[in-house]
Amino acid sequence: MKEFLSRRLPFLFFLFLLSGLVSFLINAVWGLWQSYPVLYLIPVGFLGLSLIGHAIHHLGVRRSIFFLLVSGVIALVAEHLAIVYQPFGAYEFHLKSVWSIGSLPISVLLAWCFFIYIGYSVSNAGLTIWGKRKPHRSGSSVWTLMILVLTDAWLITSMDLMIDPVQKFEKNWTWLDGGAFFGVPPGNFLGWMAVVGTASLSFRLLEYFRPTEPSDDEKHAWIPVLIYLMIALFYLYAAHKYFGWPLAVIGIVTMLPLPIYILGKRISR
Repeated sequence: MKEFLSRRLPFLFFLFLLSGLVSFLINAVWGLWQSYPVLYLIPVGFLGLSLIGHAIHHLGVRRSIFFLLVSGVIALVAEHLAIVYQPFGAYEFHLKSVWSIGSLPISVLLAWCFFIYIGYSVSNAGLTIWGKRKPHRSGSSVWTLMILVLTDAWLITSMDLMIDPVQKFEKNWTWLDGGAFFGVPPGNFLGWMAVVGTASLSFRLLEYFRPTEPSDDEKHAWIPVLIYLMIALFYLYAAHKYFGWPLAVIGIVTMLPLPIYILGKRISR
């Protein structure tokens, strides 16, 4: 299975890259995403396959399933608690979805799982570049583990600084009372830190107490980093389009430095 995926992961990523670029250009010129959602569902499908393949390749089947289940359950519980108790303000989803769990569209739940895995993988790519193993109880401090969890959470929360205002502007969901950060309550981002951090900590604790054998296989470590950068650039484009440079500059400063550094070090090796 590992060898099978190893040969096909770059091809899946190339399909995601190609279909995503074509889809973006078509929408930029003709604005067809709303009328023909298949235009963006195709690259999203290749994105999902690339990430699932990467997870299985690096974690194995059982740990990949565990990662996705833990991430999904934590995100599901957090979203429902936020909808019912409104700690950051009231909001509603307007996404067109065939399937949902309560008021939460399945597409949002899948996005949570994939984003959490991307953050986790980008941090791991940094460890690989610096020649470090994932934290484990026989050779790492708990502080190293916590720093890594905070990095995972920061990577994805910084992306949501762009995602939430853009999706609100496109009316995919609504913050009913608005908010100080481009129409979004700032507390929402603390919620993102908490959800991603909790999911990351849950899985990294498993790896900490039950580590697998260290691997020198780093040839696919760049894939999640490039995926992160592509998603970041897309939302930077949308943030600038809808809100101008003030929001775009925030995204440039928060999202780009770490993955660009990791990718630069990988290329220079």
